[in-house]
Amino acid sequence: MAFKFKTFAAVGALIGSLALVGCGQDEKDPNHIKVGVIVGAEQQVAEVAQKVAKDKYGLDVELVTFNDYVLPNEALSKGDIDANAFQHKPYLDQQLKDRGYKLVAVGNTFVYPIAGYSKKIKSLDELQDGSQVAVPNDPTNLGRSLLLLQKWA
Repeated sequence: MAFKFKTFAAVGALIGSLALVGCGQDEKDPNHIKVGVIVGAEQQVAEVAQKVAKDKYGLDVELVTFNDYVLPNEALSKGDIDANAFQHKPYLDQQLKDRGYKLVAVGNTFVYPIAGYSKKIKSLDELQDGSQVAVPNDPTNLGRSLLLLQKWA
């Protein structure tokens, strides 16, 4: 059930992006759009949305993958891609402020829950005082990770 909802949300966001971002493009094929996504789980969901967009709506969605969270907005700002689907609104707002991009949100997608991972410990009970923990380097996701740590402290 959760996957169906995620798929529906991804398809909806993708189609919304196509409808709004595709307006006024001078491309030869008005049904083609380049969408930036992050590799991994987000890419897998986008691939399902890509297939649905093609099969149900005749839209040609070209997925462009990125390995970090800064490059998709940079590529969109430069015109290398037509849309991206990877970030929540607070992250976009921070990027607009920090980098001066002239981007707007045209639809919503889903936000993955933030989680902690380790190769050394199996439980947070094993985390000792003074242990080093890596957190995201952007303010909006840093806040999410600190709230997670606070919850489990």
